[in-house]
Amino acid sequence: MVRFSLTLLVLLFSSTVGFAQVTTGGTSGPTVTPGAPRNLLAGVRTWGYNIQKPDIAAISASPYDLVVIDYSKTGEDEDAFSVEEVKRMRVKPDGTRRIVLAYLSIGEAESYRFYWNHDWSEPFKVVDGAGATVGKPKAIGVPRLSAPVWLGRENEGWPGNFLVRYWEQSWQDQIFGSSNAYLDRIMVAGFDGVFLDRVDAFTGVTDERATGKAEMLQFVTALARYARQKRPDFAIVPQNGEELLQDPGYLAAIDGIAKEDLLYGHAEEGKPNKPDYIQVASDRLSLAARANLPVLVVEYILVKETADKLATEITAKGFIPHFSVKSLDRLVLPEDIKSAAALATAPRSAAPVSAKRGAPQRKSKSKR
Repeated sequence: MVRFSLTLLVLLFSSTVGFAQVTTGGTSGPTVTPGAPRNLLAGVRTWGYNIQKPDIAAISASPYDLVVIDYSKTGEDEDAFSVEEVKRMRVKPDGTRRIVLAYLSIGEAESYRFYWNHDWSEPFKVVDGAGATVGKPKAIGVPRLSAPVWLGRENEGWPGNFLVRYWEQSWQDQIFGSSNAYLDRIMVAGFDGVFLDRVDAFTGVTDERATGKAEMLQFVTALARYARQKRPDFAIVPQNGEELLQDPGYLAAIDGIAKEDLLYGHAEEGKPNKPDYIQVASDRLSLAARANLPVLVVEYILVKETADKLATEITAKGFIPHFSVKSLDRLVLPEDIKSAAALATAPRSAAPVSAKRGAPQRKSKSKR
């Protein structure tokens, strides 16, 4: 009963993110030469995105210049891709080079990763949370007292993903800096770089933590500096958080940027975004394009009429479009983009998947 009450207090006295104020130092820029690592992505004109159930054969046979996949077939470390498997995916059907980036979430913890301990959280029922039926409770995970200081509560919209105090050194140590860290495992496997997700986590903490934006900038630049010390050509590509591009140090630290839902689906799935949102986001992304960094845009639409229109708009901005499904559980190819009429008559199993992505399929076993 005591633990329940403490857990309740933690939940009730949390904001959307639920992190207390902690003071830390300022930012520092990378110590690498900005131009050198960017050559790796200079020739990218097409890209693909498949972080759940990535298939070696499908990726190898695809036409894409760059693909983003999980570092593991299942999300489990024991199923991580080998050096030889990564090498195979780096070769396009015509024999030319493909860039293979590994997905790495730095703004949320994932309960299916090697670093997770299932004793860290317990379910707590909330009413009218994201995904819950109105008036009916939904269980979300909240940290126990034994959990690491960096762990927050479960993201109501993304089961298995937990908010983190990304500014805590103990969380950053999980991500990079030792042979057991996430980034280091990716580098050993021979990936060309990392695709950093949830960089935009700072947008959820700035009301209560004035240093949140600067701390994310510092986190990414420190990660980039560390990676380039080990491999100067290692690519760093964050997803979202384009507001950070206004900082010259951040712009110098990265090799490209990705953006979800630039034109459609930001406020409501399948609906056009408001012009002012598109303008602000595009202006910020253009800072990367003007620095000769590729801007990768993914829109979750498979209807050809709409996709063709969006592709024209995205390309006109100097960005590189890709169209996929929210679940990101398959590599969508250009031929998968169908007309509305064709999709309407397609078998149900062939219809686009629109569910939000969750945890990869994984073995059921206890964690340390």
